[in-house]
Amino acid sequence: MINPESLKMRTFDYSHWCELDDETADKIATYYKNHPHRKERDLANFEEVKDFLSDANRNDPRAMLEDYYTAFENFKRVKDSLTAANAGCIYSQYEIARRFEKGRKIDHVDKNDQLALAYYQLASKNGHAQASGQIGSAYEYGALGLKVDIYKAREYFKLALEQGEKSGDGGSLECYQRTHIKILEEQIGHKKDLSDNDGEGM
Repeated sequence: MINPESLKMRTFDYSHWCELDDETADKIATYYKNHPHRKERDLANFEEVKDFLSDANRNDPRAMLEDYYTAFENFKRVKDSLTAANAGCIYSQYEIARRFEKGRKIDHVDKNDQLALAYYQLASKNGHAQASGQIGSAYEYGALGLKVDIYKAREYFKLALEQGEKSGDGGSLECYQRTHIKILEEQIGHKKDLSDNDGEGM
């Protein structure tokens, strides 16, 4: 597990994502903690906050504040989700795994296959069908740092199917899982046939 406090807030600047320095992030965090009003009110009272938000590199300082606001709100959601995941919330465990798998800068985390797999496994262990399906796909295609293993892929897809049926969360993924189980069983059967033929030739 990763400590939510280790995450760094990022915001948009010069058309690329960059990490905010701690001082600026702290100022933004403090401001929004002390002024928990909506974005519209922030923009209407821009004079209150422009002292600590440099507008030197933007033609529209109000738009810059909107970028900071959006980044900060998303940052709070990511930290809250990570905190909930570490506390045992399976839906947050799955969500955080997806963020680490994608590694989008807007999510304030870098792509990390090891952490993505760890949180998928945690959610799968706790009964999350989609997490089990993601692990199955990783084994099927050799993703998230795993080697291709059609046996384990089949095992996880079957687990995902069982979990989905039990929880009622299978939905449209049930067809996908059944299809992949069928494909994998055909591959396993073909592999067994080849092995049997090799044995007969010896």
